[in-house]
Amino acid sequence: MAINPKYALEHQMVVVDCLESRDETLKRETLDLLYRMTNPQNIETIAEKLLDHLRSATDAHFKKELVNKITQLAERYAPSNEWYIHIMSAVLENGSEHVDSSILNNMLKLIEENIGMNPQFGEFLVNTYIPQAQKETIPDVLGKIISWVFGEVSIKICNQIFSLQLF
Repeated sequence: MAINPKYALEHQMVVVDCLESRDETLKRETLDLLYRMTNPQNIETIAEKLLDHLRSATDAHFKKELVNKITQLAERYAPSNEWYIHIMSAVLENGSEHVDSSILNNMLKLIEENIGMNPQFGEFLVNTYIPQAQKETIPDVLGKIISWVFGEVSIKICNQIFSLQLF
């Protein structure tokens, strides 16, 4: 990777296949290699692979490591705001206790900035979070974010309605 990243990309699928190994050490090393191989062209595939392992991880240290890797990659290479929200919501659902507060602040800042500028983004957020809000249990921090989003979107809608009625 350090010498010539193009060689690593040529063998990316071989590396992904190593994730199917029963050897936990090989899996962890493979996940680390995938993390280092990530770029804007393969972020979606690699992030989903890392998320798959986060969903099934039981070791707290390993979960924390995966959460850190996924959030770093999402912040660095997110192809869209919607993708970023999708990935971060999945991380919060599966490992919220390991998400750093600065990551949460960045997520909330992104949401706040985009709700005001893009009504479709607010609609996307509501459509994304309604199914999660209907689950029997969700992590506390995700519940707070969902409640905040619903409030922010409602305020924007009310402001639009009232501004239309005044003129």
